[in-house]
Amino acid sequence: MKARPKYRIEFTKEESRQMNIWEFYSNKNSDKEQWGTGLFRYLSNQQILEVFRKALDVKRGKEDYELLKDLVDVFCKEKNLTL
Repeated sequence: MKARPKYRIEFTKEESRQMNIWEFYSNKNSDKEQWGTGLFRYLSNQQILEVFRKALDVKRGKEDYELLKDLVDVFCKEKNLTL
């Protein structure tokens, strides 16, 4: 899903520290948490929902929480998923 300008949500450094990619993604050929040489990481819809859940927790009570919630709703509708 390509980021639409309306839904480009920024995370502060502190918020970003709470969003560790390795909680949601693991390398298929290694137990190590490393990027390697690949340019992209592909996440399943379920993994994306986990990222959204964590992001909603991180953004709860913040100014852009409702915008994030709207993004999650749009994603779920387009993918026929529920959070």
